[in-house]
Amino acid sequence: MTTRPIKKMDFNRFASVEDFRALWRPDLEGPIRIDDELPILLDWQNNQSASTIICFSAASQKIRELPFWTGRSLVADLDANVLLVSDPSLSMDRTLNLGWYAGSKKQPDLITTLAEIFKTIVRNTTPIFFGASAGGWAALTYAAEFKNAIAVPINPQVDISRYIYFPYYTRKAWASEPESVELPFERNVANRYTSDSTTTVVYIQNKGDAHHYEDHFQPFQQQFGNSKHLIALTPNLGQGHIAPDKKSLQIVLQIVTTSTNFDALSTSLGKVQLRSSGVDKEAKAEELQAQERSLDKRYPVLSTQSIPLLPSTETLTIEVDSPHHLEPKALLFEVAFSGVELSRSSAKALGLSWSPAFHAPFQYSPAVSGSGWTGGNEINIPAGAKTVTVTTREWNRSVQYDLAKVSTRLSFHTTPTVHDQTT
Repeated sequence: MTTRPIKKMDFNRFASVEDFRALWRPDLEGPIRIDDELPILLDWQNNQSASTIICFSAASQKIRELPFWTGRSLVADLDANVLLVSDPSLSMDRTLNLGWYAGSKKQPDLITTLAEIFKTIVRNTTPIFFGASAGGWAALTYAAEFKNAIAVPINPQVDISRYIYFPYYTRKAWASEPESVELPFERNVANRYTSDSTTTVVYIQNKGDAHHYEDHFQPFQQQFGNSKHLIALTPNLGQGHIAPDKKSLQIVLQIVTTSTNFDALSTSLGKVQLRSSGVDKEAKAEELQAQERSLDKRYPVLSTQSIPLLPSTETLTIEVDSPHHLEPKALLFEVAFSGVELSRSSAKALGLSWSPAFHAPFQYSPAVSGSGWTGGNEINIPAGAKTVTVTTREWNRSVQYDLAKVSTRLSFHTTPTVHDQTT
C-alpha cells in the first residue's frame, strides 16, 4: 500500500488534538496541521464574520499529495469565515480517492474528533457545512453534531453503503470487506435527522441523477419529514451526477450567509434558478479510473520502493542488474518526491521526462550488458524533498525478458560533511 505524502507547507502545527483545543486562537490563519494517528490538515481564514463555512471535498482522481482542499474560490467573496478540510483517510493509500470524512481503522473516532475541532474553531458563529457528493454526506453528518447549524449538501450520498465505491473504501480504510466490516458510525446519515432536529438542511439534488435522487434524496426527505428545517431544491441539470455551476452555488451560499431566518431563507432560495455545470463527476471519475487501469495493463508495475531522503542528498541514480542483455527502455521508472510539487520544466531540470499519462516524472532504463550493475543518468534531488518513491514498470514489451531475474537499486550521492579541525 503506497501512502500519499504531505506537501511542504508553512503549517500552524499542533502536537495533538488536545493541544489544538487548548492553544488555538482565531488569529492563527492559514494552513493548520494537527498531529493525530493520521494528520488532520485544515486551512483557516478569519474574516471576522458571524458565519463560518466549513468546506468538504468530493472524490477526485487527481489527488497526488495532501492536503486536498476545495471550495476556496467558491466562497472567496462571501461574508463568512472559511475552514477548508482535507480528509485524513486519503493519506492511507494513493488510490483511495474518497472517504466521506468518516474515518478509518487508524482513526475510528474521526467524526467525534473533527466535531470537537470544528466546535473549537466555530465558537459562537453560525456553522454552515458545505460539500458535494461524498462531501455532502460529510456536510450532513457534521452539521448534525451542532445545534442550529446549516447543511448545504449537493447531490450527496445519504447511505454510503448504497454507493458503488463503498466496498473499495472499506477495503482500503478499514481492511475489511463491506459485508463484514463493523463501522463505528451511522452509514445512513438520514438516521441522524428526525422531526426534532434543529439543523437546517438546504438540500440540492439534480433530478437527472437517478441514483442519487431515488436512492438517497427521496429516502432522506421521507425520513427527515421536517418542513420547518428542510429546503429541497431539485432542478433537472441533465442526466448524471451533475451539480449546479459555480455561479449558482455562489448565489445559494450568499443567501444562506445573509438570511436572518428560515422563512426568508426559503423564500429567497425558491427564486434562484440553478444552472447546470454540465460536468458529470462520476462519468469523469470512471473515465480516469479506466485510463489508470489501462496504463497498468499496458505497462505493468513490477515494484515500488520508497526511501527517506537526508537533507544532504544531492543526486539519485537508478541502477539495474540483469543476467542477460537488456535493450535501452526495457523498463520505465516513475520518480515521485514528497514535499515538493513538480512541473514539466522543473522535472526536466532534475533530469526526468514528463507525461500526464503517468503518476510522476520518469526515466527510462539504460542498456544493460548482463555483467553487473548499470546506472542511468543522475537525477537531481529537489530542495525540500522528504522521500523518493520509485515505481518500476515494464516498458518495452516487444522483446520478451525474464524480468523476474532483473534487480534494481537506488544509489544516492550526499554532500560530504566537513569537520572543523582548527584549534
